[in-house]
Amino acid sequence: TSTLGKFQTLSPFAYEVEEDGTIIDTMKLAAEPWKGLMASATKKKVAIVPSILWIDAEAIHATLSDPARRKAHVDDIVSMVVRNNFDGIDIDYEGKKVKTKAGFSAFVKELALALDAKKKTLVCTIEPRTPPSSLYRVMPQDIEYVNDYVVLNKYCDEVRIMTYDQTIADVKLNDAKGTRELYAPVADTEWVKKVMDLTAKTISKKKLMLGVATYGYIYEVDRTTASTTFKKIRAISDPDARALAIANGIQIGDWHNSAGERSFNYEKNGKLYYVSWSDSFAVAQKIALAKKLGIKGVVLFKMDGKVDPATWSTIK
Repeated sequence: TSTLGKFQTLSPFAYEVEEDGTIIDTMKLAAEPWKGLMASATKKKVAIVPSILWIDAEAIHATLSDPARRKAHVDDIVSMVVRNNFDGIDIDYEGKKVKTKAGFSAFVKELALALDAKKKTLVCTIEPRTPPSSLYRVMPQDIEYVNDYVVLNKYCDEVRIMTYDQTIADVKLNDAKGTRELYAPVADTEWVKKVMDLTAKTISKKKLMLGVATYGYIYEVDRTTASTTFKKIRAISDPDARALAIANGIQIGDWHNSAGERSFNYEKNGKLYYVSWSDSFAVAQKIALAKKLGIKGVVLFKMDGKVDPATWSTIK
């Protein structure tokens, strides 16, 4: 709680949605330690805006494309926010299909108006949009997006871009950097800038928040094919990554890779593994970028007991 004053908003990753649209409190926010943490945050004038995560694409479509079910879902969210005296809510509905575009846009509009009537804030967390020229080697004829940036810009009070989990999404950066070293970053600063520059063409910089990861991944690497492939094994924290390096006789110095992240590789049982993660240096790079871009700020995912301790000194 001693670091809470460094933040403007606290978003516990608390809620999920069942198939029928029912909201469930997976973290049990009314119990400790969340109850005490939120009370401390309120005393420090840190806004409480919990997140609702929903990743079932078909269930999302079924609820948001039906006006009656959509209204019931909106009503449930607003009731929950008011009942708990939250400052607002963060909608994190991921993996939606293009067919849900109209329903999701209507949902954002209806929820925004309902929350505004209660003087509550709507935060929209969305996936990053890599520029098509950096996403494909052969450009497709038509590209359709489910998130309507015009609608989000009009109705969301804040838009958080999940500028992480890049891995091999940017083919141009893969070609430029992957030939020199193993390259599967959580978020290369160059890629993040591309994403934010594209997004800022439609969504106001006054609303934009740059998502910053504080974790990384372990990959199994296969170099037997024409191109290097990375199979994601699991996420890994800064202290766990450092412990893994030590266990494999690797010394972690001050070196960072071309993406601005810590990384190393090791062999086990005849297989090659690669680890790349976001430490305090990588976080500082993203904060500096956000300032240079002139956007609203950054949102860190996630802040817990397994973040690089030096990260706290990068947050002013």
